[in-house]
Amino acid sequence: MQFRKFDANLIIVLDALLENNSVTRAAEKLGRSPSAVSHSLSNLRYIFNDNLFEREGQKLVPTQKSLEMKNEVRELVSRMERLVGETGEG
Repeated sequence: MQFRKFDANLIIVLDALLENNSVTRAAEKLGRSPSAVSHSLSNLRYIFNDNLFEREGQKLVPTQKSLEMKNEVRELVSRMERLVGETGEG
C-alpha cells in the first residue's frame, strides 16, 4: 500500500482499540458505530498482515505485533492531536 493512500483515521481507531480492548468501547470513545470500528479493524488487519487482536470472551487481546506498535501508535495520535490543536479551529 502506498503511504499517500493510507487513511490516518485507521491509526486513531487502532489507538482506541489498544486503549479499550473492545470494539464497542472504542466505538463509543470515537463516536462511531461498532460496525464502522470493526470494518476499520479488518482494514488494519489487512494492512499490517496480522490479526492485531484475538477474541477472549467479550474482550480483545492484542497480538504481539499490536503490543510492539502500541507506543508508536499512541505517539502518532498524540502528535496528530497537537497538530490539529495548534492549527485547527476547535
